[in-house]
Amino acid sequence: TDPVSQFFDWIQAGIRKGQLKVNQAKARIHVVDEGIILVTPGIFQDFAQSSANSNDLAWSVIQQKVLKKNWHVRDAKGLNVVKYQIKGKNKSTAINAVLFQDKTRIFGGREPPASNPHLFRKDRVTVD
Repeated sequence: TDPVSQFFDWIQAGIRKGQLKVNQAKARIHVVDEGIILVTPGIFQDFAQSSANSNDLAWSVIQQKVLKKNWHVRDAKGLNVVKYQIKGKNKSTAINAVLFQDKTRIFGGREPPASNPHLFRKDRVTVD
């Protein structure tokens, strides 16, 4: 079986079963205005370590295979990884993520939750 299909099936099953958190502190999956982000490399490392990954591929190989499908959105410089800023009450942290506009890749036919109000894309140009 295709490891990319296995990866997305694992995500959808994990969300459905409540094993993978969405829009929570330390979650690897977040809904943003632009689509869905997967925190990298964490989500790929989690998959590589899961029992669902019978191929025993390294997380970097899985990430590479997912990116080769070209289903993700690149940043302003054309890079695969998009930087986001998490803004909490007392601190702000940057994370790296892979952004998908197609929400069905992550949520299947289910409706995703509302966008996480604490996440902001760093390479976005804002005009006041």
